[in-house]
Amino acid sequence: MIRPTSGVRYVVDRAQGEGVRYRGHAHTKEVSIPLEVSVDTAGAVIARLDEHASLSGEDRREMEREAAALVRAALRSSATGGSGPRRIARWRA
Repeated sequence: MIRPTSGVRYVVDRAQGEGVRYRGHAHTKEVSIPLEVSVDTAGAVIARLDEHASLSGEDRREMEREAAALVRAALRSSATGGSGPRRIARWRA
């Protein structure tokens, strides 16, 4: 696992089961926070960081917004027939 020296590195893997769901972590310089991103039947992408992570409300909302946007973009550009990529890994400042 590679930790960023700044910003956040998002790494999620597609979970088995119903619907489109990814599980992984948001890695910062100090900590790795469990992350789950799901896509509902209408196509809305919702990201949730572990509720026990010690983040301010503003930081939590921003990281969840970034994670959802990264998965949304990966699904949009995926050439796998709509099922989405197996792994998504992106860094954001």
